[in-house]
Amino acid sequence: MELYYAYLRLLVAFPLVIVLIYFGLRFLLPYFAPALGMGRRMKVVERLALNNRTFLYVVKVDREYLLLATTSNAVTLLKDLGKDWEDSLQEVPETTKTPREFLSFAGILRQVREKSRDIFKDSPGRQIIQKVMPQNDKKAQRKEKLKEDLGKLSRNLKAGRKKINGPEG
Repeated sequence: MELYYAYLRLLVAFPLVIVLIYFGLRFLLPYFAPALGMGRRMKVVERLALNNRTFLYVVKVDREYLLLATTSNAVTLLKDLGKDWEDSLQEVPETTKTPREFLSFAGILRQVREKSRDIFKDSPGRQIIQKVMPQNDKKAQRKEKLKEDLGKLSRNLKAGRKKINGPEG
């Protein structure tokens, strides 16, 4: 019996919640729309930050485009761009477009690495590091000398075996 009442409450409460959501969106959303930036006649087309408190906006009001400058204290109309501002924009020619690889982080990182290799190829800093840390070169020289000595020793051993066993083997 309790299960029956639980289903009944669900069947009554769920449609009631749906109806409340519908009417809330239908009648209250237009009231709060300006606060949410959903104006019917105004739209921000572009925004450009000049610094952390100064911005340029291209705003569309009805069919007119306006260029506005905003600071923390004021909003200034810089220019009335007219009705056909968006249509007057020309497509950027293919020759001036930036390749996609340079727009990605990996492309930018690759460019920085290439430039830094060219800049620091024979830099004084690298020469100083080589002077300060010659032990790595000495270690490498020691390893090479040991390899040569081992090679000589193994050749001498092979030659000595050949003398003892004879030329056959």
